[in-house]
Amino acid sequence: MRTPDIYERVGTLEDELQALDSRIDSRTRLLWAEVQKLQGIIEELKAAQQREEK
Repeated sequence: MRTPDIYERVGTLEDELQALDSRIDSRTRLLWAEVQKLQGIIEELKAAQQREEK
């Protein structure tokens, strides 16, 4: 069995890094969507509170 040379190892690491980067991007999009939902809920609650105070 042949030991991978430096270029093969770097290529493998680059592929793994790209896969991790894609997963992070996907999770970031999901988290941002949740943040936006929560911001909407907060705005609704603030508006309801202001209506009650009037």
